[in-house]
Amino acid sequence: MLTLCFVWPGRIGQQPADWQWQCGALAVFLAWFDLVLFIQRFSFLGIYVVMFKSVLKTLLEVSIVFLMFGVAFGLSFYILFQGQENFRSIPWSLLQTMVMMLGEVEFINIFVSNINDVPYVAVSVFTYLLFILIMPILLMNLLVGLAVGDIEAVK
Repeated sequence: MLTLCFVWPGRIGQQPADWQWQCGALAVFLAWFDLVLFIQRFSFLGIYVVMFKSVLKTLLEVSIVFLMFGVAFGLSFYILFQGQENFRSIPWSLLQTMVMMLGEVEFINIFVSNINDVPYVAVSVFTYLLFILIMPILLMNLLVGLAVGDIEAVK
């Protein structure tokens, strides 16, 4: 359906509209995802697809914990770093926090380059250090441990 929306021309010789490009992008992604699920039928690749599905299921089950911590730190960072560009609104703050959770913590950009934009330095540094201990280190290691357990269960 998405592919038809993408290739169906509005008028002959006209470029696809913005919504058609978005449908096309989703169609390409879903087609490749479907291909990954299709190769599960081959014996030499199927075990890896089963492992992928098992780990993805565990990630979705644990994601509520990630989401709760992400919102907690995102709102805290919005309050503490609201003078900075990356934390200018709640959605941007939440997005920046999720990116920081992956390891891009941007210490220089937050504290060194923009130290004048941090009104409560002591609380900000404490919250930031707590974030580094909990999110990228503790929760990511938890996720790796769960993934290893899932892979062992599949084998």
